[in-house]
Order: sequence, then structure tokens, then C-alpha cells
Amino acid sequence: MRYERVLAAGRVLTADVLPAVVAVGILIGGSHGAENHLSQHRTPLDSFGYAILAGAGAAFVLRRHLPLLLFVIETAIAAAYFGRGYTYGPIEVAVAVAAFVAAVRIRRNLAVVVGALSGVAMVVGNLIGNDDRSASGLLADLAQLAWPVVPTVVGVLFAAAREARHAAQSEAKLREVDEERLRLAREVHDVVGHGLSVISLQSGVALHLLDREPEAARAALEMIRRASTEALDELRTTLALARDEAVPRAPVSGLGRLPGLVTEVRLCGLPVDVRVDDGDGPSGLPQEVDQVAFRIVQEALTNSLRHSGASRAEVIVRHAPQAVQIVVDDDGQLAGTATTADGHGLVGLRERAAEVGGWCRAGLAPGGGWRVEAWLPFERGTNPELR
Repeated sequence: MRYERVLAAGRVLTADVLPAVVAVGILIGGSHGAENHLSQHRTPLDSFGYAILAGAGAAFVLRRHLPLLLFVIETAIAAAYFGRGYTYGPIEVAVAVAAFVAAVRIRRNLAVVVGALSGVAMVVGNLIGNDDRSASGLLADLAQLAWPVVPTVVGVLFAAAREARHAAQSEAKLREVDEERLRLAREVHDVVGHGLSVISLQSGVALHLLDREPEAARAALEMIRRASTEALDELRTTLALARDEAVPRAPVSGLGRLPGLVTEVRLCGLPVDVRVDDGDGPSGLPQEVDQVAFRIVQEALTNSLRHSGASRAEVIVRHAPQAVQIVVDDDGQLAGTATTADGHGLVGLRERAAEVGGWCRAGLAPGGGWRVEAWLPFERGTNPELR
């Protein structure tokens, strides 16, 4: 507790008292030096002048806590200073600094009003104390308007820019939260959707074969157990990544799992042919692209199982130097209607592809049936598209 009090006292000393002491020194020393250039129309400093200069410097102790009061005090002292006819000097700078500090810290409309009134007070003080009625003397009087007004305008603009920057940062954080929620929703949809589809189909097989072919029913139940275990493990990994920012966000799936996925779909009764064309491209994919590619194939085959009534499906993976193309065809008739009505699957695939700078589309295949096709570049901004 004692240490905290000492620390707080140190902050007050360095942030409040020390600037005020420096301001007193600058105001008195600078004004005294300005007397070397004293014109015939100005009055030499006396004890009252030095006293109000000291008060103007000491008032800077209010800079952090009462900026508006500081601005008012500096304006009043400056008006009195010039009303006595004292020489121009650092007091004008003190008003400018106080104007800027107040404009940054208080409401904009209040800052504008106080800044304008301060400018008027400065001009009136000069008119009272300056007996030079020539054009140059009047111009010097009017020039005092700029010392509080210009810093007020700059301070208001600075505060507005800072608020806009903070608003943009808050909006960016909210957008990141929304994107993370969307990413998590897609992961859960893909993991749970595929796992439940396999479980549903295999449970139907098991019920149908339980009495007549116990071994086949056992194999279906084993498939259910494996699919549910994999789905739960993948779901736990996804949720763990979402909770813990320190966990590396390595993808939980990739095309390396394609053989297992195809085996699951085949055991559910849908024959699937797989063709991988390495072409001129690398066999390995960037992790993010690899995950998106697998999810597209997984969702397309899941829709073929659930909605299309297809009797066969084909998966084509084509590699190129800067991209990979995914094509999933089936001979079903209802996949388009069901997927469009559901909405989440196809929309999620498009969003996934867009996140890596590619595209994904679904529609009728040229030879009949349904096609899901995606083009995924290894780097954003890659222009050539595979056809």
C-alpha cells in the first residue's frame, strides 16, 4: 500500500507538477527575454506582470484533470496581460497549448464555443492595452484571434480522427468475432452433418440386416462407432481451437483423409471413384487450402448421400502450380433442390472457398446429375483458373 502511494505521488509529480514548473520558467524567462525587443507601444513587465505569468504557468497543473478550467484561466490571464499592454511572448503559446488540450478532451461543440470566446477575449485585451492604432497595430490585435482558434480547430479534428480510429478498431474486432463464429458454425455443420449422415445410413443398414445377416449388421455398427468417435474427436478439436487463442490453428482435416472418407461413403452404399491428377503442381497443399478442399469434398459427398438418390459419384482432384481444382459429380437428381433449400451447406462451401481467394459453385453437371466444383489458389490474387 505504501509503495502504491509513493508510485501515485511520483506520477502526480512527473505528470502534473513538473510540467507546471517548466511552464512557469518558460513564461517568466521567455517574457523577460522578449522585453529586449519591446516596442514603444508596449509596457515593460512589472511585479503584477510576473505574478500573472507565474499563475499562468502554475495553472498547467490542471492540464490532465481540468482541461477546460485550464483553458479559461489561460485566456483570462492572457487577456489581462495584454490589457495591461505587456509585450508579446510565451503567454500566447500557453493559450494555444491549453486550447488544444481542452479541444481534445472536452465535447466538440463546447470546445468550439470556448475557443471562439477565447479568441474574442484575446483580441479585446490587445485592443485595450495596445495604443498603436495604425493598420499594422490593428492587424497585430486581430492576429491574436489565431492563438486559441487554430489550436481548437486542430484539437477538434484530432479528437474526431482518434474517435474514428477507435470506432474502426472496435468494428474490426466485432468483425473478427463474427468471422470466428461463422468459421466455427461451418466446422460444426460439416463435422456433425457428415457424421450424422453416416450414422443414420449405417443404423438403417444394421436394423435391416440384424436378424438375417448379423455379421453385416455388426460391420454397420462398427462403422457407426468409428464415425461417431471421429466426429466427436474432430468436434472437440474444433471447440478447443475456438476457446484457446494459444492453441495453434492447424487444420483438423485435409485431403490426406480422403481415402477414409471415400471408404465411409462406399460402406454407406454409394460407389465413389477417385481420380487425382498431380499435373505440374506440387503434391502438398497449403494447410488452409488443404482443409477447405477436404471440406468441399466431404460436404458434396454428404449431400449425395442424403439428398440426391445417386447411384454413383466421382471425385476429381487436379493440381496445378498455383492452385487445386476439386470436382465432385454424381448422377442424382435432387441434390440441387435439397442443398439450396437447406442453404447452410452450399453457402458454407462458397464462404470457405472465398476465404482462401477461390470460388465454389454447384449445379447440374453437363452429362446430367449434380456437380460441385471449386477452384482454390495457393495464394490470394492468383489469376489463372483451372478449367
